[in-house]
Amino acid sequence: MRVLNRKINSKFFAHLLRLSTFGIAGATTALIYFFLFWVSNIAIGLGYLKAVSIAYFFATLFHFTVNRNITFDATAGPYRHQLLRYLLMGLFNYFIMIFVVSFGVEKLNFSPYSTSCVSVVFTVFTSYLLSRYWVFKV
Repeated sequence: MRVLNRKINSKFFAHLLRLSTFGIAGATTALIYFFLFWVSNIAIGLGYLKAVSIAYFFATLFHFTVNRNITFDATAGPYRHQLLRYLLMGLFNYFIMIFVVSFGVEKLNFSPYSTSCVSVVFTVFTSYLLSRYWVFKV
């Protein structure tokens, strides 16, 4: 019974650590995303959809690298296979983000910043689940 409890506790804490690391990586990615969004939209003057796209692309590259190397420690896995799956996941999340931002700005008259925050809430869940169980398959 003790061995079983240790095994369960070990798996629980490993999962909790992975989830925490994913959260830290995600928060850092969000900072990068919002900084690049601000630079593209305000400093350079691109429209909000172009700014979202540019910021999303670079933030996604960072997120893949951190999750592959640190969060899921999946460097032994096939890089191209993981990258392809991650890009498909990123494309899926990109469409969610564009839909939420466009809807919020055009239909609800919210700012692109606030709707970008809302879209991140949606994509966090899909990112973790798809990364954990499909992209990096721990």
